[in-house]
Order: sequence, then structure tokens, then C-alpha cells
Amino acid sequence: DKVRTWMDERTHSSPVSLRRALASDDWLTAPSLATVGVGIRQSEADAMYGLSQPAESIDRFISHSWSAPRLAKWWALCDMLHRHFAVVTALVIASAFSLSSLAYRFCSGAPIPYHAATDVLVPYVVLSGCLAMGPPSRGCSCFLDKLCVHQTDEDLKRRAIQCVDQAIIRSKRLTILWSNDDFERLWCIFEVATFVSTHGDKDALKGSVEVLPLWLPPSLSRLFLCNIVIAMCSATIMASPFFATLCSKAGPNVGIGFFWVFSCTLPAAYMCRLLRSKAEAATDAYSYLSTFRLDSTRVTVEGDRAIVYACITARFGSPESFEAFVRKDLLDSIRRRIGNPYSFPYQWVTFICLPFAFWAYVDALSTSAEGIVAQGYSCDA
Repeated sequence: DKVRTWMDERTHSSPVSLRRALASDDWLTAPSLATVGVGIRQSEADAMYGLSQPAESIDRFISHSWSAPRLAKWWALCDMLHRHFAVVTALVIASAFSLSSLAYRFCSGAPIPYHAATDVLVPYVVLSGCLAMGPPSRGCSCFLDKLCVHQTDEDLKRRAIQCVDQAIIRSKRLTILWSNDDFERLWCIFEVATFVSTHGDKDALKGSVEVLPLWLPPSLSRLFLCNIVIAMCSATIMASPFFATLCSKAGPNVGIGFFWVFSCTLPAAYMCRLLRSKAEAATDAYSYLSTFRLDSTRVTVEGDRAIVYACITARFGSPESFEAFVRKDLLDSIRRRIGNPYSFPYQWVTFICLPFAFWAYVDALSTSAEGIVAQGYSCDA
């Protein structure tokens, strides 16, 4: 009665293992998999299946659509598991730069060198590496079908598919790698509905269901990079004679205000686009779930439909009861996890504004009386 789970131990917590989990050796050249098992050799299937091992319980069940890009899935998992560690580490590095610069200023009495490129890029490189590699810890066990279901041995595959619902029941958390067609896939909607129906009350489910939009990490990274460029260009321009002349003619408040409004126009426009993408994806998902019908779902292998229907009947009583559960209980659960379609979470804003935090360290510490006067302010003290 044990299920096969991938034990994400220290030797398996690196991005290389995630790539092996989500793709074969053509990881980057074949971004999607239209048919289960296509392009996977027997030796590859054996190696992937060998990463799993019997376990009584599972920490995380990963639900995903096979048609979604595999790089996007890997990126979303890295972002979920490693973002906090990466941000803290990058801030520590930026603080170390600032403290060393402050020590240099106190010991030598000279102004702190203004190396904006170094002070912004080094924490960014550290953050990127930590996002990809993660902390050196054991991690957790998770059920990922490409590892826990043998992809070429038909007998092992059939037996594993028939007990997927047991793996869901034994899982403590559900991680949904949310793509545009995720809730339209029969396997995905069955996995999510089974987990929600077997894991306690609504308050308990709030922390045990994670929805990771696959479009979110690339969008946040683009905004992050955009703000890095803005921070570096701003540091260069504000230290130039041109900016001092602008402030002396237009006044420091007008000059600085105009400069920052102009430089932040592009990221603000992209943030509006990101918010629009979230709103459209959420409203489409809510609309589809509120009118859900089993005959509108899709499967990669049509033969799986009879297996899933049998599991639905055994667990929910009938297809009609399952549809009613999806339209009401599952919809309510997904609404709580996604939240307001038109809100921009605070943690998103904090992450994409980190480049300005990196730059602010050195900008504040390198302030001098000459620079203050050059921008049009008095420095009587």
C-alpha cells in the first residue's frame, strides 16, 4: 500500500534534478510534450523512475499539465521553493557591500567610491544563483508523475495510474503549476478536486493548496531586470554634470521628480500588463469552473478517460456529483488561493523593487556635501 515518491534530498534539490524531473535530455530544445512517453528512451525512463522510492506519506503533490512548457514549470518551482532564501541572501550581500564602504569612509575620511554597477549587479547575480540552486537543505518529498509513474513500462504505468488518488490522499500539500489549460485537463481537475475533498475544512485548506501561475516568474524577472537597468542608468545620470545643471535650472524638486517619473514609466506600464494578465487568467478560470462539465475536459491519452471516470465514480458517487463539487466547493477553494483578480500582491512589488534597494545602500552612503550642493540643495550644516 505504499506509493512511489521522489525524495527531494540534498543530492536531488538542485536545478539539474528538477530538469530531469520535468524533461528528458532534450530539455531546452523540446519545450512541450504532446504525447506521454514520446521522446523518452527506456534507459531514461528507468533512471527517472529510479529517483522515486516507496513512502507512507508525501509532503507535496505536484499537479501540472503535460502540454505546458517544461522550463516554465521548473522556473515556477524554483521561484516557489527558493525565492525567500534568494532575497535574504542578496540583501545580506548588499548590506555587506554597504558596511565595507562605510568602514572605508570612516577609516580613510574619503568619500565612498560610487560603483553603482557593482553594487547592483553583484547582489543580482547572487540572487539569480540562489533562485536556481536553492538552500543546501534536504527539502521535502513530492509526487511528480513523470518520476513516480514509469513512462515506458506499460504494466507499471497502469498500476501507478490506478492508484494516483491514493497518492493525492496521502499528500500534505497540493502544488498547482497553473497554466492556461490546467483546469480544462481531466487529470488536473481530478487531482485538485480529490485533494480539496479529502483534506479537511476550508480554513485548513488555505495553507495546503498552492497555485503557481507559470506566467508569473518570467514576468517578475523581466520587471526585475528592467529595474536593474533603470537603477544603473539613474546612478550614472544623477552623478553626471548634466543632472546637476538640470537641477540648478529647474530646481531640485522638479528635476528629481521629473527624472524619476520619466524613468519609471516603462516598468509601471509593464506592471499594468502583468496585472491585466492575472485578471484575465483568474476570471477565465472562475468562469470555466462555475460552468464545469466533464465532457468538456481534455486528456493526453484518450484511454485514461475511462480510468479517471471510474475513480470519480468511486470517490464522488457519480459524474454529476463531481461536476457539482467542482462548480461550488472547488471554485470557492481556488478563489481563496488566487484571491482578487485585480490586486497586485505586496510580495510581487517588493521583489521587483529590490534593485532600487541594492542601489539605495550605496547611494545613501556615498552622499557628500559637494553632491548635495550640485543638485541645488543647501548644505549649511
